[in-house]
This record gives sequence, C-alpha cells and structure tokens, in this order.
Amino acid sequence: MSGESSKFSRQDAHTAEWVLGLIFACLAAGIAATGYFYYQNYEKSYRAAIERQLTAIAELKVSELVQWRHERLGDGSILFQNAPLTALVRRLLEKPEDMDSKQQLQVWFGKYQADNRYDEIRLLDAQGVSRLSLPAGLPAVSTSVARNVSEGTRLGRVTLQDLYRSERDQQVRMGVMVPVFDEQNPNRLLATFFLRIDPATYLYPMIQRWPTPSSTAETLLVRREGNEVVFLNELRFQKNTALTLRESLDRTLLPAAQAALGKEGIIEGTDYRGVPVVAALRAIPDSPWFLVARMDAAEVYAPLREQLRFVVIVIGALLFGAGAGITLFWRQQSVRFYRERAAATETIRETNEYLENLFNYANAPIIVWDLQFKISRFNHAFESLTGRKVGEVIGQSLDILFPPALVDSSMALIRKTTGGERWKTVEISILHRDGSFRTVLWSSAAVFLADGKTSVATIAQGQDITERKQAEAALRESEKRFRSLAVATSQIIWYTDAQGQVCGPMPSFQAYTGQSDE
Repeated sequence: MSGESSKFSRQDAHTAEWVLGLIFACLAAGIAATGYFYYQNYEKSYRAAIERQLTAIAELKVSELVQWRHERLGDGSILFQNAPLTALVRRLLEKPEDMDSKQQLQVWFGKYQADNRYDEIRLLDAQGVSRLSLPAGLPAVSTSVARNVSEGTRLGRVTLQDLYRSERDQQVRMGVMVPVFDEQNPNRLLATFFLRIDPATYLYPMIQRWPTPSSTAETLLVRREGNEVVFLNELRFQKNTALTLRESLDRTLLPAAQAALGKEGIIEGTDYRGVPVVAALRAIPDSPWFLVARMDAAEVYAPLREQLRFVVIVIGALLFGAGAGITLFWRQQSVRFYRERAAATETIRETNEYLENLFNYANAPIIVWDLQFKISRFNHAFESLTGRKVGEVIGQSLDILFPPALVDSSMALIRKTTGGERWKTVEISILHRDGSFRTVLWSSAAVFLADGKTSVATIAQGQDITERKQAEAALRESEKRFRSLAVATSQIIWYTDAQGQVCGPMPSFQAYTGQSDE
C-alpha cells in the first residue's frame, strides 16, 4: 500500500512538472513570438520612415539644386540676345579704347556682382581672351573655360561651365557662359560673357546643410568621368575632396558609384570611408550631376538597436515573471503535495502500526510464509502456541513447527497453498518447544502482488482446539464407560435423546420385554 502510494505520488509529481513545464514553454513561445512580431513590425515601419526621410531630403536637395541652376541660367538669359549689350560688346571689341562702352559694360557687371553670387565677371572674345573683367586686371581664364567658349557657338544658348579647378589658385569654381552673337550674322560669335561662381559661397553650404540633427548625415554631389565617379563637393569626414577624390565605378557597394551608373532609390552599401551607410540616390535633371543623401547605418539603426534592447528586456522580464510565477505556483503545490504526502505517510505509518499491533497482539496465532516455505511473520499468540520467540523462527523452514511424525503430512497440506488453494478449516498439529504438541484448526489465504495474480506468500490464522479435542476424547471415554456399564448391569435400563428417541443398544430391556433393538 505504501509502495503504491509512493508510486502514484511520484507519477503525479512528474505529471505536474510536465504540465507546468508545458505551460511555461507555451507562455515563453507566446511571449517570444509576440516580441518578435512586434519588433519586426516596428523595424519595418521604422525602415519605411527612414527611407521616406532620406527620400524627402534627397528630393529637397534635388529641387534646390535644380532651382539654383535655373537661377544661374536665368541670370545669363538676361545678357543673352540683349541688343544694347551686343552693341556695346561690338563697340568695345572694335574700339578697345572706347571708354563709354567699357563703363556701361562695367555697370552691367556690377549689378551681377552686387549680391556676391559671382566673384568674377569677364568678357571673353571668340578666342577666349579676356577683354574686360570685374574686378579689373584679372589674369587669363583657366584653359577649361577657354576651351568651352566655343561650346556656346555650337549650342547657341546660355550654358553652365561645370565645376573645375582654377589653375591660378587651385580652388574649385564654376560659371555661366553667355554667348554673344553678331546681329548681322547670327552664326558668328562675337564674344562670351563668363560669370564665375565660387561654390563655397552658397552651393557647397546648401548641399552640406542637413534639415534634421544628425552626427553622420551628409549630401554628396558626384559626376561620372569615364570609368570613375568624381566627388564634386567637400565631404564631412574627409577634407580636400572636391574634384580630387575619385573612385572606380567597379565598387558596386559604393553609393556614389551606383548613383553615377544611373541607379536611383534607397540602397545600403559602404561609403568612401568603408563605413556601412544607407543612402538615397537621385540624378539632377538637365545636368551631369548625381546626388547621394546618406547616413551611417549605425546612426540609422541606433533606435532599432535601442528598441531591440527594450524588447529583449521586456521579453526577459515577462519570461522571468512567468517563470517566477510558475515556480512559485510549483513551490506552493510542492509544499501542499509534500504536506499531503507527509500526512498520508503518517496515516500509513499509523495504519501500519495499527495493523502491526493487530497482527502481533491478535488472540489467534497468525503466521506468514513465503514461496520457499520460510517463515516471514510470526505473532505473539504463535509464540505462546510454540514456546518460541520471533527471532528464533523468522527465516526458518516451516517443518520446525510440526511433530516429527507429522512433518510430511503437514507439509503436503501446506504445499497445496502455493497453487492458490485456500484453507477454511484444516487441522494441523503444532509442536511446542517442550515437546508437547497442540492441535490447531487453520484457515489460510494467499498474498498477491498489486496485479492480483502473482502470489508471493501465504498467511494462516489458527484456532487452538487442543482443550476441545481433549474434552471430546474424555466425553467419548465417558460414554464408552457408560455404555459398558449399561450393557453389563442386570437392571432394566434404556435411554433416549431429548426428543424421546431410543439411543444405543439395551440388552436388559430387550431381555425383559423380548423386543429387538429395531
């Protein structure tokens, strides 16, 4: 009984542990899945927000650059096909000493230089030689500018001289080329107005200005030259890069190279420093320029890392809470379980103690033997019956309990119990230590395992009928003597039972009456 209870307790405890473990696993999986999907959705929306931000900034910069270029061309269009200016240019070219034409042209030049949009203004003849300048006395123009004088003749319109490095001061410059054609011969180029621009005054600051606070963001302006991409502006993290820094277009991870190859949109790559970046690529309409608006990936994804850290902390806290709650519940259940188990154990102990006392102190002699007919239990009444103590007989063979002459017959009866035979009233004599023996009436039963089929022992309870057997023998002897007396006497005697029926032979009565026993 105790073994079965312990077995069931262990099974119940194991089942409870398994169920609680399954509950915790389900909670952990649910919490982790919720955190994962939350972070995935947050990351998706955050990336979309960053892409929209970079796209908006790139579009803003493109529109600013387009507007700036249109304004510069607009400045040139005022001078283009201007009849009074063309007449002044012809007079100056034909009569260089004509001070009136020179002064009027200088007035025009002064209007353009007043707002610091142009640091030099020149009048170049058809060969690119400077004939008038503001400020006065400037040296010859750069060869790249002189080469492009004829470009106005070919295109027949105002053009922008793209960014170049001045041979005089090695500074980056650009300009507006305004061709002046002969009115009598529209195909004949008289001269060219050249309005030189210092990009450091407005263009570069406009490009480098970022509309939101950022420690790594910058805008790059690039153009393609052969199989290279040329950086046109000064960079935030590297100096002296304008028209100096060049990279191969084969660097496919370089956003500037991708832009120069005509790719547009949001990409991830590594910039000129070899640092991972997220960039928006755009082409500048009606120009050889490409724009790259980029931020370091570390800055872009810093909030994502913070959010991930927050999600991990929350998930960890929830898992810890779930684990702590289940552990607390398990401990409470365990305390309850062990209390109940202790109570059950105490009950079993008391029951076993009661049964042990009931067995040991029963009035009737009780004995238990195993399948090898070895004595395993022996109560006090049996001690009185045999005159032997428990310690003397436990583990001994049953045959020590029987009179020598009755050992074989007694063991033959006992062996039948191993087959499951059950005694109801079997009379077997028991040998006392002093050599006498007692007549005992036995009843027995098999002891089975929990399966109810496997016999492991036999228990037998006896009733000492020695005195009864002796009384019966004395009664029989008395009856025998009485009958002998009744037969031998000359007196007429008969005797009946309680119902008046004649019992036994009556010789004297028969002789007297002549009647037979019948």
